Amino acid sequence: MPVKIDGKWRERRVHRLMYEALVGEIPDKLVLDHLCRTPRCINPEHLEPVTDQVNILRGIGTGAKYAQQMACKNGHPYVEGSYYQRSDGGRRCKVCHHKAKREWYHRHKV
Repeated sequence: MPVKIDGKWRERRVHRLMYEALVGEIPDKLVLDHLCRTPRCINPEHLEPVTDQVNILRGIGTGAKYAQQMACKNGHPYVEGSYYQRSDGGRRCKVCHHKAKREWYHRHKV
């Protein structure tokens, strides 16, 4: 919805406008999480200001699914020190990684 801010017309989402009008300003660097999981909802009681990371982790997207995993695909638990943190945010099981390296070495032995 177009709104005039500081003398310029800007596009604003209706749920943000409703929240600001009925509850108050949304703190800097926070986004509104739809607690009801209905993106078109504009009920301020269903909206909560949270960080982007919290909003993503509460969702049902790929990032949230991976973050909620408690073990690798082979069943090794993800506990402190049992995995490598990848630069893209993913995790790599140390046990599986070392096993794959050993298998590669044995296949490519000269």
